[in-house]
Amino acid sequence: IAGANYGTSGQVLTSGGSGNAVTWSTITSTTINNNADNRVITGSGTANTLNGEGDLTFDGNQLYIDCNNYAYPLVVNSTQSSVRAVIRQTNDANANSGLAIQKKHSSLHPANHWYGDISFEGWDGSGYHKGGLIECVANGTPANDNMPGELRFSTNAGGTNPTKILTITKDGNLYHTGGGNDRRYSFATDGTSHYMKY
Repeated sequence: IAGANYGTSGQVLTSGGSGNAVTWSTITSTTINNNADNRVITGSGTANTLNGEGDLTFDGNQLYIDCNNYAYPLVVNSTQSSVRAVIRQTNDANANSGLAIQKKHSSLHPANHWYGDISFEGWDGSGYHKGGLIECVANGTPANDNMPGELRFSTNAGGTNPTKILTITKDGNLYHTGGGNDRRYSFATDGTSHYMKY
């Protein structure tokens, strides 16, 4: 083929087109930096070079992101209106789909420490500020198989930060804070509510 020229190991025979002789050529290979099992592969900005992301892995069932010290590792952005992230369950089981916010300390979750929160933020032209906030806090001392918590709800009457206005304690009591008065709500067996002002 092409006289006595057989190319070199690993080369391929390439057509030269109509009326032209064939040639041997070397295939340009692709290098994957930092490659390992289950790592998601991303572009590198360099031709024929890809990166294996050590902090972004997929084992066929679970996508795992290790954000290290980055505050917003996952952002869903759209220019469309009414955009929502969806968690979908497609089976006939009597079970809930949902969102789990987990907090793990080095040993045991301390008393009065946050489990997590959900904030509702708006853009003021230079940054995002909270218009509303829902927090879950350890109310009491956690122990093995014992994770007491209360929910705190905050709204923003105008300013850069919201103010706590309602707390649901670990015992199910409701406390409303506003206008300088604290109110503790209780519920009778017939569903009626009562409060004590102090």
